[in-house]
Amino acid sequence: MRFRHIALFTIFLGIFSLAEAQENGSENVNVTWSAISLSRNISGLKYVSGNEVRKLDVFRGARTKKVTYRGSEVIYFFRQQGSGNDPDDAENRKIVGAVTLPNTSGNFLFLFSKSPKADYTYDITAIPDDLATFKPGMYRFINLAPFDIAIQLGDQRKLIKHMNYTDISAKAEHNSYQQTVMLSLTKQGAKPFRSYEGNLKYLEDQRIIYIISPRKGGRPGRIALTAIPERIVPETSNDAG
Repeated sequence: MRFRHIALFTIFLGIFSLAEAQENGSENVNVTWSAISLSRNISGLKYVSGNEVRKLDVFRGARTKKVTYRGSEVIYFFRQQGSGNDPDDAENRKIVGAVTLPNTSGNFLFLFSKSPKADYTYDITAIPDDLATFKPGMYRFINLAPFDIAIQLGDQRKLIKHMNYTDISAKAEHNSYQQTVMLSLTKQGAKPFRSYEGNLKYLEDQRIIYIISPRKGGRPGRIALTAIPERIVPETSNDAG
């Protein structure tokens, strides 16, 4: 799945699209989502869910709390003059990003990144985040580098395409470490560059996102690795036996 980029004209026309969707009653989505920023902390965003304007702060390297959303397939994030608590007041809104949900139900993670097209606007991508897809004990590698990366984690080998992500199920014992090597494939014909070597911890009740970012300076292919762990607490039943 390649990241979607929001064209600048889409942001400018977002207010009109949002109003049209509300008028046509196109609000058949009921999903749960959280968000992280891939660039910097983002504060003061707003969006409409149901008949309510909600606030959102997105942090770099940490998930937001999960929220339930009801509305149209396209979610517009905006900044607004004044209190901005009227869901029908679109005149004073400045749309700064939008994301199209791939399904009308389910769980998603929104990835916010600074748009190169305009200041203080964002490209947003929705990726599946349900426990059936991204299970406890799995690693998710999100590659923001402009080149592919080959990874060997334990005895498994995968390719992480640039501006894409790859999930890997660990084959290990709880509370153990997986020997991991990453090779940056900077360009065709160039020798792969060993950009990471280390041990990644495995916990059977935890799923971890690793964000791979290019590092400036030095040899091409250098990367930085940022971990975002999430412990999954099993649901317990309150039914009496």
